[in-house]
Amino acid sequence: MTELDDNWTQWFSAAWAHREEVVYPELFGARLHGIYVLDPALYLETFAQESFDPRWLHSGVFESAPNSAHDSWLYVSSGLSNPWEDDTPDPNGVSGLGCEFVFESAVQGAWAILRVQHLIAFQTLLSCGRFPGRELLGVFDRIPLRASITPEPSALRWLMLAPPARFPSSVRLPAGAIDLLQVVGITDAEAQFARDRSGEALVEVLSGAGAFPVTDPSRTCTVTPAKAV
Repeated sequence: MTELDDNWTQWFSAAWAHREEVVYPELFGARLHGIYVLDPALYLETFAQESFDPRWLHSGVFESAPNSAHDSWLYVSSGLSNPWEDDTPDPNGVSGLGCEFVFESAVQGAWAILRVQHLIAFQTLLSCGRFPGRELLGVFDRIPLRASITPEPSALRWLMLAPPARFPSSVRLPAGAIDLLQVVGITDAEAQFARDRSGEALVEVLSGAGAFPVTDPSRTCTVTPAKAV
């Protein structure tokens, strides 16, 4: 390893550690469980890719039990903001893909980890042009699951991204800034409501009904057919 390679490894590792050992505990509480890294099958089978970059498997999900920082089960991605392509750290730039996902659930479950892992994989593939014409996921984007959000029946069949309600929307790391994107489960009618009105309008409805930012997979729909048109 050359001195240049050694210097890159040192600052890259330090930036990674700062996110997971300093920033995340400060935001989400000291006890983070995991990390639940992505499996190759997620790319090769779920997303039907012929190949994947081994670096993508370093991304994963931390689980945080309810604590003084949040009263939910919280699942946060880690790795999308790794600055793999940067030669040197740029605190004034953007770190990696410039985002991480935060999903809050009323109940604990392996399904929640899997949902965030799917988002990580999808965002990574979007960043590499594997879905031509598609941009990176951002605030108020909706992602169809085409199935219940949990293995058990649930009215929630979509995910929507939104600004965080209880955490900062932007965090600055040694390698640059990242946005935290809140993930929330929504119903078919709520997805239609967001299309007709706006994602911001839906968040207002969800918040008023106690359905945001924490996702309860057993909840009912918050909009009536009349509201959804």
